[in-house]
Amino acid sequence: MSKSTSLSPLVNRNTKEIELTGLVLLILIVVSLIVWGQNYFKNITNEEFSLKLSLIYNLIVYGSFAFTTPLLLRLARRFPLSGTNQYYLFHLGFSLLMVGAHMLFCNLLLFSIDLSSVPILNRFLTKYLTNVVHIHLLTYWAIILIATYYFKGRVNASRKEEDLMKRFEIRENGRLFYVEFDNVLWIEALDHYQKVHTQTGYHLISDTMKRLETKLPPDVFGRAHRSYFINKSHVKSICRKSEGPKGTFVVLSDGRELKLGESYKSRFKPN
Repeated sequence: MSKSTSLSPLVNRNTKEIELTGLVLLILIVVSLIVWGQNYFKNITNEEFSLKLSLIYNLIVYGSFAFTTPLLLRLARRFPLSGTNQYYLFHLGFSLLMVGAHMLFCNLLLFSIDLSSVPILNRFLTKYLTNVVHIHLLTYWAIILIATYYFKGRVNASRKEEDLMKRFEIRENGRLFYVEFDNVLWIEALDHYQKVHTQTGYHLISDTMKRLETKLPPDVFGRAHRSYFINKSHVKSICRKSEGPKGTFVVLSDGRELKLGESYKSRFKPN
């Protein structure tokens, strides 16, 4: 027998996607407010400042994120570096490269449509553009970290979910070990613990029936009673007794007979 304090749940990827979307929207809102405040302040303190041209420029700058970020993600996923230092070094170097390419693109675009002849825009290209390089660098860096961390987490979560669909992850006294679902016969409720019966013994896990039901894959485990789950692959037969303990019983592969609740009969079939 072994006692455990936790049973890892299946990963809810929808929740992660919602959290990421909210975080990205928050960043965009903050950046938009900063840009708007900056432009408004310059507009009321400098008569030569053109709010319209400034907004056009910022639209070009921040709008290009939609094109460069997917490219960055594709390239980052093609270079699986090992080690924390290598990981951050790669992304730092690549972000600097992206900022340089981005600034070159903006200059070429503005010059190609002959907007550099406008005095106020020329000042953007010579002073403002140079001063905000670090701002764009930090913005790219934030997006890089958020995006790569998210996709890295999704890959790990996906792998962990696949593992958890085949086995229990049990922690005992600082030790981590796994119990394959194929080795589990049935799970019995004992107050605040669940007793996981296997072919070689049992383990106690700290959980409730209600929470456990949301963690177990329904195609593997089925609730047969208010007090226990049964591994469907170990159901040998289902029989009804009219003598002795009456009712419908599930016969497991080890010969054990467990009574099947009336409301749970439709969930089980003999193999």
